[in-house]
Amino acid sequence: MRYYCLSTRNSRPAFTLVELLVVIAIIGVLVALLLPAIQFAREAARRTQCANNIGQLILAVNHYEMAQTVYPAGTIDAKGPILNARAGFHHNWLVQSLPYMEQENVWNAVDKSKSIYHAKNSSVLNFQGRIWWCPSQAGWGGTDSSYAACHHDAEAPIDVDNNGVFFLNSRVRYHDVKDGTSNTIFLGEKRSDFGDFEWCSGTRGTLRNTGSTINFLPAILAMGTPGGATVPPPVDPLDVPGLESDKKSEEPGATIKGVDEKGLGKTKGGAKGVAPTATVGSPLYVGGFSSVHPQGAQFALGDGSVRYLSQMTSAAVLQQLGHRADGKLTPEF
Repeated sequence: MRYYCLSTRNSRPAFTLVELLVVIAIIGVLVALLLPAIQFAREAARRTQCANNIGQLILAVNHYEMAQTVYPAGTIDAKGPILNARAGFHHNWLVQSLPYMEQENVWNAVDKSKSIYHAKNSSVLNFQGRIWWCPSQAGWGGTDSSYAACHHDAEAPIDVDNNGVFFLNSRVRYHDVKDGTSNTIFLGEKRSDFGDFEWCSGTRGTLRNTGSTINFLPAILAMGTPGGATVPPPVDPLDVPGLESDKKSEEPGATIKGVDEKGLGKTKGGAKGVAPTATVGSPLYVGGFSSVHPQGAQFALGDGSVRYLSQMTSAAVLQQLGHRADGKLTPEF
């Protein structure tokens, strides 16, 4: 009598469909838990780099002051207020600080006798400097700037009578910051709006005020950022009384007198071409500080320190920080 046994040599163990689905579900949960941590780590790295960028800029501004005995002018022009338009001389604080941030080649490329919008300055307009661009913003490395200097403590046009440190033809000295440099905002972050001009243009693209809270949503939407309204139509300088056209500002006879080789504005502005209104969407509107970082923005104080201020910072405190000499005691912030 023969006996036969069933061989299991060729049988193969395998997952059932239920087991496979359970494994896939577990992997999905782990990935879902891991992705926010990765994004948080990446944003923390970008925020650190952003703080380093603004730290380098405030260092350059302070080196400028030590060499020239004044802080760089916020913007240079023959008259004010400054409109958000390509009309005027408009060499700004970033241009004047170039020699103090190891950007000698860019500084040498600037034609100091021409408007910043002149054809001879086209290479400067198109220069992409990563030191003035926040890595968290989309399109990192563009020709505009993610950082702006503080020109005033309230929403008002950029002019010669502003209360900040950087404004039209400003020549503010260290001792003019009577509230103390540790209590005064010099630089801060700003979202790059569709209406902003290049990094070297002394308009609202590189000058802001503390007249609104950080990340003030209505202003951001009105300027045409993604998800908001469209940007207002460009202003024709010929339609604005008292303002020279861009072509006229490029003529040799229309350049600003009294600008030394370091770009210091020695002329006094103040000729009022238009009524100083500053509503959202107006060419005179400047706006406040903002960023794409969560719940706040980075600021550089005059003493060189970089602080991350929450968007919950009160409007009163922010206005005090934007005024260089209001004489008020600033609470902890």
